[in-house]
Amino acid sequence: MTTFRWIIYPSTAAELYAIADEFVVEGCRLRVGGNSIEVEADDEAKAYDLASRYLALLQKHLPIAARLVSEAEYSEYLAEVIKVAAGRVDRPRVREAMRTIRNELLASADPALCRVYDYLQAARTARDNDGSPMPDLYKVIETIENALGGEANAIKVLGPDAGRALKPVKRAANEPGRDERHAPDDPTQPRVPADHGRAREDALIVVRSYEEYLRTRPGR
Repeated sequence: MTTFRWIIYPSTAAELYAIADEFVVEGCRLRVGGNSIEVEADDEAKAYDLASRYLALLQKHLPIAARLVSEAEYSEYLAEVIKVAAGRVDRPRVREAMRTIRNELLASADPALCRVYDYLQAARTARDNDGSPMPDLYKVIETIENALGGEANAIKVLGPDAGRALKPVKRAANEPGRDERHAPDDPTQPRVPADHGRAREDALIVVRSYEEYLRTRPGR
């Protein structure tokens, strides 16, 4: 796989800088963040097609007027003064656009994986509403386990690395003292928050293992 990258130009829409997503679609990994779209693919034509379709959907759902340019072409514009449009970004609208675009591109993909990506997005943006990512990270693990017939079979199918990663996420979300999914047994005791960064890293290990399982399973 080769990573191909394009810049969304002109990069003046403030909404662009509120976008961050990553998912596997049609055997390629697509990442979007700020003013760029990256696609890991076997050939550039397929990568460009995916990037173009993503941008077309982005323009359908958000007020963004732009085109894809190569990094080489973009470097010619760097002498210009690129002003990002002022104003408050409607973050709920951007989040909904990301979810809608992703699910449109993944319309024929594995339903559990689509739901997992929704939970990852919710976990990533939880802090926008002063929330915790742990309930959604738990759902990431739970959804994958359910798709594979439970925890034991998920570990068997996904391998030991995923097995070592999924249990700490569930434990951190469930321990009452962390006040995440369950209330503490003793409300007078200080809350011991979970390590959200570590939990997200562990959840991503499980997700990447599930993506690989879907890519390589017989009869896919």
